[in-house]
Amino acid sequence: LIWNGFDADVFKVLPVSRAEVLSRYGLPPHPPAVVSFVGKLTEFKGVDVLLRAAQRYEREIEGVITLIVGHGALDEELRALARELGLQGVHFLGHQPQEKVARIYNIADVSVAPSRVEPFGLVAIEALACGTPVVATNEGGLPDFINERVGALVSVDDAEQLATAIVREIYSHSKQTKGKWAAQYALAEYSWSQQVKHMVKTYQQAIGPPARAS
Repeated sequence: LIWNGFDADVFKVLPVSRAEVLSRYGLPPHPPAVVSFVGKLTEFKGVDVLLRAAQRYEREIEGVITLIVGHGALDEELRALARELGLQGVHFLGHQPQEKVARIYNIADVSVAPSRVEPFGLVAIEALACGTPVVATNEGGLPDFINERVGALVSVDDAEQLATAIVREIYSHSKQTKGKWAAQYALAEYSWSQQVKHMVKTYQQAIGPPARAS
């Protein structure tokens, strides 16, 4: 009945410069496109699928970069896979504070949630709140709020389909066509303040009207 909420004071559309944000990480300031992933580097998050998808979309979009934010047990394994696949534009940024994550979302053309299992998917909501479309797997809680109006859904463990959807979002300039609605949608439905309102309403309905004094 009550969804997870996000901090609307942190995750929102910001007037940030892509060149400035990327330069802080020592990355090329003017790539043709930016893909972001935020989450734990664990098997169920499907980062390996994203890397295999990157091998495909790097061939199609020369110079595209992929920012992977987070840490976890598979950190070294995933870095090794990126090297094995010959990826040129994938950058592991490690753990980042929320304020910096919000800036990364803001400069991305598309954010990706390639999870094999996902009870809800708060990072996808946070990306939407920053005005960034999300390509996510049709798994768990993600299809409850990701749709064609704010991004795209793909099958689990399908790197080809994931790459195709990412390329489509980039080439269609969905950041411009979907981003404003995505931010409004996230704020209206999934902010902490909205979830508190839903919680209060739910408890009031469960408790019922106050008993009348006899």
